[in-house]
Amino acid sequence: MNPEIETYLTDFGQAGAAAAPQSIAISIENLTKSYGATLAVDRLSLNVPAGRLFGFLGPNGAGKSTTIRCLTGLIDPTDGAINLLGERFTPDSVDLKRRIGVMPEGLALFDHLYAHEFLAFSARMYQLDEKTVRLRVEELLAALELNSASKKRLAEFSTGMRKKVAFAAAIIHRPEILFLDEPFESIDPAGVAMLKDWLRSFVAGGRTVF
Repeated sequence: MNPEIETYLTDFGQAGAAAAPQSIAISIENLTKSYGATLAVDRLSLNVPAGRLFGFLGPNGAGKSTTIRCLTGLIDPTDGAINLLGERFTPDSVDLKRRIGVMPEGLALFDHLYAHEFLAFSARMYQLDEKTVRLRVEELLAALELNSASKKRLAEFSTGMRKKVAFAAAIIHRPEILFLDEPFESIDPAGVAMLKDWLRSFVAGGRTVF
């Protein structure tokens, strides 16, 4: 493993998670989402303990991305209850949203920005102070081996590099729950291995990946 990655992972894993090991990080009860006559998610209920890497599997069109969008506040459910980190999650749960990280299916990058600009913007959205913003942007660019592309805008990045940037933006504030939608799609084997190392470190610290 790249020494910079290994060092950052050690620090990242020791940063501490708020949830107790046996607590429930994610709780869903009768989650339902419909678009007119189309039922995308039908009364889904599940509990995910803290400190777990939870694989949410199903065929295309099963409602996986719709569920993740509901769990992260990107869309509102039609019915049902969502609890994150022991608190009821609603569209107005701003403080809870600061405690989660999201890597959406569409990545949601600003293509006209450079990677360091996008990561700094993401960090400021989570209200990190400027010293922490600069430090974490530098650390993540080095650890994810993106420094060589510092002179390219995101529009020029390969799909795998764009995934790395989206992943970095999702973890830059060290969230307690990390939601990933199709995280390994279009990434080369070395990149997949790297991200798996990150996720193992993440859950080893008591945090949760969905």
